[in-house]
Amino acid sequence: MISDRVREPVVAGMFYPENPRSLEDQLRMMIPSREDHQEVLGIICPHAGYVYSGSCAGKVYGQIRVPRTAVIMGVAHGPVFEKFGIEDADRWDTPFGPVPVNRGMAENLLERGRGLFEIRAGINSNEHSIEVQLPFLRFLNEEVQIVPILVSTHDLDQIKQAARILAGVIKDYPALMVASTDMSHYISAQKAEEKDALAINEIKALNPDGLMEVVTRNRISMCGVAPTTLLITAARQMGARSSTLVHYTHSGEVSGDFDQVVSYAGFTIP
Repeated sequence: MISDRVREPVVAGMFYPENPRSLEDQLRMMIPSREDHQEVLGIICPHAGYVYSGSCAGKVYGQIRVPRTAVIMGVAHGPVFEKFGIEDADRWDTPFGPVPVNRGMAENLLERGRGLFEIRAGINSNEHSIEVQLPFLRFLNEEVQIVPILVSTHDLDQIKQAARILAGVIKDYPALMVASTDMSHYISAQKAEEKDALAINEIKALNPDGLMEVVTRNRISMCGVAPTTLLITAARQMGARSSTLVHYTHSGEVSGDFDQVVSYAGFTIP
């Protein structure tokens, strides 16, 4: 049972403003205004500091309607023992106020996915990949709830098994799936574009085996390949057959350094 615990922000004031008014102003600049918003199965968004990746994420969030629940699949940048870990918390705090955890859905995942999905307090205590998605979601839907899943395994069989469980739970608890990932790290912009194109093609085709294969074979430093694979596998289970690349960019567009960049891509999955 998830306890009455609050997960406090760890990168507010660094990756994004901790002042609510400043954060709102920045999000309004990054999220394009439009009349038609799509209802989608999932999105893939970057998780770097907003000054670098926020415009890419904003272009994705600006296209969609955020429903009541979002399942956010983040990457464990540090050592995590749980394959698919859920933070033992009742809510996650943000500069805009708390975002509750959908207890029913989280507990359903834990029940159906025994041995794969596990719960532990502090699993996200120093991890930003899920946190940076929250201001976007909370800004677009003040009543949004989340299920935060930190993915640490790269075992494709385990990811496919977890995806089947996740797809089954979403049939009972309709939700938006969000995979949090950056693309290539600390290589030239030209090399990043060449390598990332290989992964992007597999994501567009929703090909989990192909994505894992090209990332491994070409040593693409895509940190969130595991949560992305989980999302596209679950999306296929739910009937999706392709995704749309919304935007691709890299840190050099902001810093001016094209020799050592981190690259970002955003997708929607209808």
